Amino acid sequence: MKNTYPVSPRLMKLLVLGTVCTVVWMILMGAVIRPLDSKQIVSFELAKTTDVATRIIKEWKEKDLVSQARKSIYLDFVFLVLYSVSIGIGCVVFSLFTGNAFLIQWGSVLSKMVLFAGLFDVIENLAMLKTLSGEVLKLPVAIAFWFATMKFIIVIFSLLFVAGCLIFGGVKRVSK
Repeated sequence: MKNTYPVSPRLMKLLVLGTVCTVVWMILMGAVIRPLDSKQIVSFELAKTTDVATRIIKEWKEKDLVSQARKSIYLDFVFLVLYSVSIGIGCVVFSLFTGNAFLIQWGSVLSKMVLFAGLFDVIENLAMLKTLSGEVLKLPVAIAFWFATMKFIIVIFSLLFVAGCLIFGGVKRVSK
């Protein structure tokens, strides 16, 4: 049976280019922010309370890592564009790979949702920068937590969707 939902070569090139750029930027970010690492940044994103955020900032100050944290957040403004566009294209491409109309519709929806994840990441970054700039206040810490949580839910769900489409489409093709 012929695939009635072909993936354009241009879209595939964009997916490959976007994925490569995203991975390269991730590696670059990791090298630039050392000795800080992504786990420490994620723990700050998900601090939730001023007590936890204050403890993290205190630890970073003791280790002279606050400037590295700021640098990581600034670099993340590029990363969020790269990952949101790449994952969005991935949702479309891999849903088309399945040839399943329902999954193709969901791929289209998720490709838009992951752009919201990027927007949520911008809001979260601004809240974290505010928290790092002085007094640790409840509102910016809560904003960072909730927007990071929504971002992670969308991104994880989208990546699981891509993986599921890849498996479904592969099994479908093998069983023909």
